[in-house]
Amino acid sequence: MWIEPNQSGVIISVHIADVTALVPPNSQLEQQAFSRVETRYLATSNNPMFPRQLSEDKLSLLEDKPRWTVTIRITLDEAANIKKTQLLSTHLNSIKKFSYVSADKTLNDPSQPLFQVLRYCELWAQKLAWKRQKGGAFGQSTIAGVSLDEEGRLIETPLYHSQKIIQEFMVLANTAVASLAEEHRLPILYRNHTASAIAPESKLLIETLNNLGLPELVRQRLQSWLNPATYSPALVGHFALSVGAYTHFTSPIRRFADYINHRVLKAVFIEQKESPYTVE
Repeated sequence: MWIEPNQSGVIISVHIADVTALVPPNSQLEQQAFSRVETRYLATSNNPMFPRQLSEDKLSLLEDKPRWTVTIRITLDEAANIKKTQLLSTHLNSIKKFSYVSADKTLNDPSQPLFQVLRYCELWAQKLAWKRQKGGAFGQSTIAGVSLDEEGRLIETPLYHSQKIIQEFMVLANTAVASLAEEHRLPILYRNHTASAIAPESKLLIETLNNLGLPELVRQRLQSWLNPATYSPALVGHFALSVGAYTHFTSPIRRFADYINHRVLKAVFIEQKESPYTVE
């Protein structure tokens, strides 16, 4: 990712490995990935959706290694509203691949070369989080000391500051791409999330969760209020994030839905072609 200030706000660029550049359509690689659906994470290892030679090397944005990427370039105004979204085919040389631990150390050390960039990223991540929460979102936030993922499920381990930056920029990218697809009526796989019939409206929901205090009580209440998120070309919206359109686009190496969405959006916005998939 990268961040550039401009006169009215900022431009955030999220770079994603171009999986479709190395995986031919209808190939054995694609069929194997389709059968696996996603990368499975186990206690001490993982079962990758794509072979490790791809997922951990040729498609990994390793430091100082040239890689083909798809870039989502998002222009925000001072209030963190999306003003423009572009999809670009890019060739990336990553200048630094951080671990969360090393990125957090850099965030607290002004002598480090990328300190100012990371602090600026953190500032805008906070702006994005505040804007979402003001709009009634409780997904990807902390309530009563409990961290929740984008669908309102409890996160068991504390988050690094740098991890929060990544999450905010990924939510931003997925939201921007979904809005772009909706505007052009493209057949992508939206990530839809709904509440059960007994759930209160979002602001009352947040107030109630804050009053519960205990993580287990928060978990139980959320389980009774929220339906599982689903993929569909029919747009429903995302309750926990309080957005009208949301999708998964930022992880095509480990989720097949993201891979499908890459194929559609790359064809239309980068290659100027028709979508390779229909709604059916």
